[in-house]
Amino acid sequence: MPAARLRSTARARLRQLDARPTAMGATAHGLAERLRTPPAPIDAHGRAIS
Repeated sequence: MPAARLRSTARARLRQLDARPTAMGATAHGLAERLRTPPAPIDAHGRAIS
């Protein structure tokens, strides 16, 4: 395999790895926000009380 191809592949993999923490961080932040909000209260029949 030519050296230029190896370098190109390595750069593409590094870009993918660099993008992952941002995406996972955004997902984790969204999950934390949803968990911070308490669910709506429910009655004895399982319906939401508004």
